[in-house]
Amino acid sequence: MLGNSTPVVILVNGPPAVGKTHMAVHLEQRYGIPRFSKDEFKEAMFDVLDAPPVGAAHRFGRCAFTHLNIVMEALTRCSIPHIVEAFFYQDLAAEFLHGLVNRFNARIIQIYLYCDRRVLEQRFMARQCAHDRHPCHRMIEDHNHILESIRRDQFTPIHVKCELVCVDTTNLDAISYRSVYDVIETISCHGAPQPK
Repeated sequence: MLGNSTPVVILVNGPPAVGKTHMAVHLEQRYGIPRFSKDEFKEAMFDVLDAPPVGAAHRFGRCAFTHLNIVMEALTRCSIPHIVEAFFYQDLAAEFLHGLVNRFNARIIQIYLYCDRRVLEQRFMARQCAHDRHPCHRMIEDHNHILESIRRDQFTPIHVKCELVCVDTTNLDAISYRSVYDVIETISCHGAPQPK
């Protein structure tokens, strides 16, 4: 992929428990390009530092985003298409992504996932109680804040120059991927991946 004139960044964005990992893994398997997740960085830091004290969850999240941004910038600079999956903080993400667009002429495809509010709340609660959930996610101090944001439907796509595709994930077994494929494959001549 080195040498493509237009770097492509595929963002999988949306509220917690909406199905971002499900979508990102699907796209990784279809296109065979690198996928990075904020949660994976966060979990690795937690493991290396051996269960930090309560109160560190937010700092770990911010640190994970910093590492994620370093990887995104390096790959974008080299025009390597990649997938990034996270629940992005609107202001911080917009500023960073504007920088990628302005400095590297990056082409951003934002896949914004949403679903029925009641389904999302149920998924979030079930995930927080799951025994196989990594411990760093069970120590989230702003659990109630996220839950209230879900109930008030306060999540939106990142405000950045991009190709935006909104996908309903209310039923994870019946997601319509066609609109996502169409956008990714339409700009393939500019460096986006083709199916394997």
